[in-house]
Amino acid sequence: MPATFFCLGQRVVRHPVLAQEIASRGHDVGVHGYEHAHHFARGPGWIARDLDRALDAVTGAGLP
Repeated sequence: MPATFFCLGQRVVRHPVLAQEIASRGHDVGVHGYEHAHHFARGPGWIARDLDRALDAVTGAGLP
């Protein structure tokens, strides 16, 4: 049964092979932001940049 693994972008950057392995086994890799910071204390611009960085990390690891 496939699962979704929500990963921090900074961890995907450090361990791209692990993210690729997760995907190769039929699972989805989702993002949980780039940093592990509370979004409630941040403005919308910071949140957008954090999520963009996380998506770029996943794409940079060769994942869809």
